[in-house]
Amino acid sequence: MTKATTLREDILVSICFGELDGSTASFGQLAEFAEQMNAQFRFWEIILVAAADEVEPFLPLVKDVPNIRLIKVRHGTAFYRRRVIAAAEAIGDVVVLTTVAEMPLLDVLAMIDEVNTQGALVVGRMQTVAATDLLVSTPLVALGRWAGFNVGIYDMQTVGFPRTLLNQLLAHPAKELALRFLPRDVGLQQSYQTAQNKAPPLRSFRNLGRRLGLAQQLLVNLAPRLLQAVTLISSLTALMSMAFGLYVIGVWLWLPTVAPGWLTLSAMLSVTGFMLGCTTSALCLGMLFLISRGGRDDYADVAGEVNRVDLFGKVAADLNVEIVTDAAGKVQTR
Repeated sequence: MTKATTLREDILVSICFGELDGSTASFGQLAEFAEQMNAQFRFWEIILVAAADEVEPFLPLVKDVPNIRLIKVRHGTAFYRRRVIAAAEAIGDVVVLTTVAEMPLLDVLAMIDEVNTQGALVVGRMQTVAATDLLVSTPLVALGRWAGFNVGIYDMQTVGFPRTLLNQLLAHPAKELALRFLPRDVGLQQSYQTAQNKAPPLRSFRNLGRRLGLAQQLLVNLAPRLLQAVTLISSLTALMSMAFGLYVIGVWLWLPTVAPGWLTLSAMLSVTGFMLGCTTSALCLGMLFLISRGGRDDYADVAGEVNRVDLFGKVAADLNVEIVTDAAGKVQTR
C-alpha cells in the first residue's frame, strides 16, 4: 500500500501559532510536527504569525517546510490578537490553536481526530499547576465568570475547533477572550485532553504580561455589565428623587409651617438628584449603544502574507485535471 492511499483526505487541517520565537529548537520542533502532519493528512496547513519587521528569520522555515503560511502583522500586535488573526486566516475544517511549548505535552493528532469525530471543542488541560499560578489565576477566574467566560486555571492555550464553532467564536464581540476561554452564554460543546506530563509547561516573564493583558480585557468586557448596573441604579435614583420631590410638594401644600430653609433645600436636592439620575442613565445607555455597535476589522493588523501552499494545484493533480488555454485565450479543462 502506497503512502498516498494511507493519507486522510476527508478533512483539511489548520494548525495555528499566534507566536513563535526564532530559535533553532522551535524551528526543529515545527519541522518535526510538519512531518507528522504530512504523514497523516493530505490537506493541511501551518499558520505562523510574526511582526512585519521580524519576519526575516522565518523565511528559511517557509522555504524548507511545506504548507506553511506566514502572516505578517504590525509590530506590537498583542499575542491574543495574533491568535484571532491566525484563526481568521485558517481555512481548515479543523483548526488547532497551539504553542510550541505545549505541543510536546499533548497529542495534537488525537485532538484533531476527536474534534472531527465529535464536532466539539477540545481544550488541553494541565494535570497540575504551581501554587503561585493558582493564587494569581484565582482573581482571573472570578473576573471571567462575571464577564461571561469559563476561565479555567488548568486550561492550556492549545484548543481544537471545528469550523462551525470557530466561526461562532470569531463572531463574538470579544474574540481574543472567546478563543482562549469558552463563553458561558453560548451552548458550545467542549471536551478536554489532559497533558501527558504532570509538570506544567515553563512560564516566562512574558506570560505574566499576557495574564495582565487578559485581566485588562476581562475588565473591559465587564463594562457592559457595569454600565447596566449603573443605569439601573441611576434610574432608581431618579425615581426616588422624583418621589421625594412629590413629598416636598405635599408638605408645602398641606403643612402650614415647616422649618426655615427645609423646603428650598429639599426641593433643590430632589431636582438635583433627579437630573443627575437621568443624565447618568442617558450617558450609560448611550455608551451601551456604542459598545453594541462598535467592532473591529479582523484584518486591520494584517500587513501581508508569505506562503508556500499549493493546495488547489494538489487537488487538480489528484483529480487528473489539466488546465490549458486555447488560441483565443479561453481556459479549457481536460
